[in-house]
Amino acid sequence: MLSDEQIERLFSELKFPLSLAARGSPIDIPCPYRALHSSGRDSRPSCRLWFETHPHLHCFHAHCYDQLQELNTYLRLIITGTTDFPLDAPGPNKVSGDYAYARTIARKLPGILKKFRPFSWPPNPIAMRAPEFLKRLGVFKRVDHIWIGNERDSGQPKFSTHFRTLQEWTKAPPPLSWSFVSGCAFIPGSFSRSNGCIKALRILILESDALGGADTYAVARWIEANFALPLLAMVHSGNKSLHCYYPHPGAEWLALYRPTLVEAGFYAASLRSPAQPMRLANQVRNNNAVQHLLWINGV
Repeated sequence: MLSDEQIERLFSELKFPLSLAARGSPIDIPCPYRALHSSGRDSRPSCRLWFETHPHLHCFHAHCYDQLQELNTYLRLIITGTTDFPLDAPGPNKVSGDYAYARTIARKLPGILKKFRPFSWPPNPIAMRAPEFLKRLGVFKRVDHIWIGNERDSGQPKFSTHFRTLQEWTKAPPPLSWSFVSGCAFIPGSFSRSNGCIKALRILILESDALGGADTYAVARWIEANFALPLLAMVHSGNKSLHCYYPHPGAEWLALYRPTLVEAGFYAASLRSPAQPMRLANQVRNNNAVQHLLWINGV
């Protein structure tokens, strides 16, 4: 836990009134790099600050991601004396999951479902080709190489055609039978979907088989409200599950809140590898079922 002196130092560094700390961690704050944000957004705080065990800021705008990561590293160093995340982590850059918070959410889950469950379900599918869908998410950069394919399309040079930029995918869309995507950007020239080939984390995709569609939607909206993490899209798997797309908040955040996501009903195995293949909107499964796009931000 951060001491009172550490919290005071943190708020002083960020130039926020110390009185805000009385609200408890986390609190919503104006992003220190809001000048980098896209125009047209509302004026509500878009950034969230955690300060229980370590200082950590997360903003749902993509343009300030790199600057915030640098600021988080700096704050950890001057507040806790180490860049490890958090202070009591079992090794460099490793994070202990917050199991206490996860148990709290498990108890509150019935109320969360009741509060956020939609009035009607399911929504009408949205027609949109895969490259347009990925572009509309707004998280991939022009130079990012994105993997699309089937689960075994990785690990051999012949699979290099599965790693392309958005522009390349737009010019030559994937066959409908290539039903998976990874939320990562890969190093140019990659032909393997291994963690060692990942250049950057772009999308966090959460999947639930345990919850029905309406309840998965409810938990997805709760995550958006509770963590200031905007829901970008929802894709039906063509079977039982719903895949919820978010801008990736970083490996550190995910490690900390992975137990909470599991208690909320999301599939643990899909959270273990950042390169995990997940269902891509409006592609077709091997049983000929369409993976319908049910919702996307802005439509």
